[in-house]
Amino acid sequence: MSWTEITSAVAVVISAASFGATRRSTRNAAVTADINRERRHADMTPQFEVSYCPREGGRAVMEIELTGPAGLDHLDAVTISIRDDRTHTATRPGGPTEEEISRQVWGPYRFNPNVDDVDPTGRAFGPITMQRGHRQTFHHLEKTPPPPWTVDSAGWEQDNYLHPTILLTITCRRDADEWTVRLPATQSGTSPESRT
Repeated sequence: MSWTEITSAVAVVISAASFGATRRSTRNAAVTADINRERRHADMTPQFEVSYCPREGGRAVMEIELTGPAGLDHLDAVTISIRDDRTHTATRPGGPTEEEISRQVWGPYRFNPNVDDVDPTGRAFGPITMQRGHRQTFHHLEKTPPPPWTVDSAGWEQDNYLHPTILLTITCRRDADEWTVRLPATQSGTSPESRT
């Protein structure tokens, strides 16, 4: 084997090793970019303060404020939904259907379904825009009526209102980023009108 053939063979081996290293480097850079993108997305998850205050006539006022994080100054679209964390199933013949059960809001309050941007069940409101540091007040919460198939309305009220926390899912979007935040709206003793 001549010196030229040996040099050529070594060059091919080095070239193949270099190509493999470049592919690994490119793949590692892509993985690192994905990790950094996911970290940035997680770091920018919206933070909220949410509370509500019962009022006369079975109504309530909810306040929500986008409080952070730093760098997230607004959200383009926010939808607020009342969660159902309890499992409900049709347990007796002739009882409610799964569809009737899924339409029922299982919590102390729902959004008034007769208000714009509220779904027909009273479960979700929005989308709306939000600015960080700007507290928004919603006057359209009402006590959740018992399901039409309920025999014991007093038992329904007792079960639903003993635990006054409203469980929420807030779906947010800004540009191409989307987040889902789950949190409670706790009962406050002060109505928004009394703080102004």
